[in-house]
Amino acid sequence: MLRVDGNDRVKCASYMLRKDARIWWEVVEQTKDVDTMNWDDFKRVFNEKYYNSAVLAAKVDEFTGLVQGSLTVTEYAQKFDRLAKFAPDLVPTDRVRAHRFVEGLKPMVARDVEIVSRGQFSYAQVVEMALTAERSENKIWKENAARRESKKGGANSNDHKKRGQDQSGQPSQDKRYKSDNDQRFNGSSGRNIPECPKCTKRHLGECRAKACYKCGKEGHIKRNCPLWGQTGNRAEPKKDDKYVPARVFAITQAEAEASPSVVSGQIPMANTTCKVLFDSGATHSFIASTIVNHINAPSELFTVGFGTMLPSGEVVISRNWLRGIPVRIDGRELFVDLIVLDLFDFDVILGMDFLTKYGASIDCKQKKVVFTPEDGETFEFRG
Repeated sequence: MLRVDGNDRVKCASYMLRKDARIWWEVVEQTKDVDTMNWDDFKRVFNEKYYNSAVLAAKVDEFTGLVQGSLTVTEYAQKFDRLAKFAPDLVPTDRVRAHRFVEGLKPMVARDVEIVSRGQFSYAQVVEMALTAERSENKIWKENAARRESKKGGANSNDHKKRGQDQSGQPSQDKRYKSDNDQRFNGSSGRNIPECPKCTKRHLGECRAKACYKCGKEGHIKRNCPLWGQTGNRAEPKKDDKYVPARVFAITQAEAEASPSVVSGQIPMANTTCKVLFDSGATHSFIASTIVNHINAPSELFTVGFGTMLPSGEVVISRNWLRGIPVRIDGRELFVDLIVLDLFDFDVILGMDFLTKYGASIDCKQKKVVFTPEDGETFEFRG
């Protein structure tokens, strides 16, 4: 390569200046002897203009507050690299640089990167992990969006029912019931209507009374249930109570493949072998409703329904669960409580309640789960 020194280097650099920088250089030419200017003098006057202390301080502040926000991982990484050179003291080593980069990522992307990296990878590696996690999140989002659109399409096909017509063009059952029930208020004919055995009221047509959520009987609602007076333990709802459902991040094979924080495999449970997904993104452990009958254990009813938020954002209510189900891993017998849920490609999901109980961590790179219980030796499961 051709080496350029001295004033020739200044001429080459000034030739590359454009727009405002070109105007600034023309002013410099009028005030200084640029024909004899060396490279150090050029850097000094250039930095005085474009990289003075005020500009540097502003760049450091911008780097300190940098987060991904609405940027893609690629855009965020480019901006991170541009600003990091103005704050070398804040990222003195490659590990510190990687840690600060992960801190600014979107929470869902950062979670996936932290689970895999655990602070042990270089800056270039965590950038690559973030790009992979972003692609996975985008794939899940697109699949969920398509699922929601398909549900909307199905709902629109039933609009004629909402307008009071069934598929045969006849008035719907709801409308017939409403018309029949209205007759009790029109004249004296309502006095001859017999009492309904379900709701103890007088009406025509099918009874629409709902079952009580406390005793399961029809004809009254929960707040009017006679069992409240018998048990004497009615709890007044608190206005500031906030219901937070459990969460599960993968219930299909596609969602599992898109997540870097899971490991799957075959595991003996009770008296059968199940296809199991270890998922650190799931707050609880779940069992598919289709496999419950194969487990030699009775299911129990929740006092109230148990809500779980699916990857699509939909909250579903479970009514049953199985307690103390034995799980055999590496010759050890562990136990787990399982909530019954409609799963598609897996029989069981073992979530954070199970993983925390036995000190387990997921090594996604080597596709294994390492168990470090407090009262025993370390053992592992390989997917």
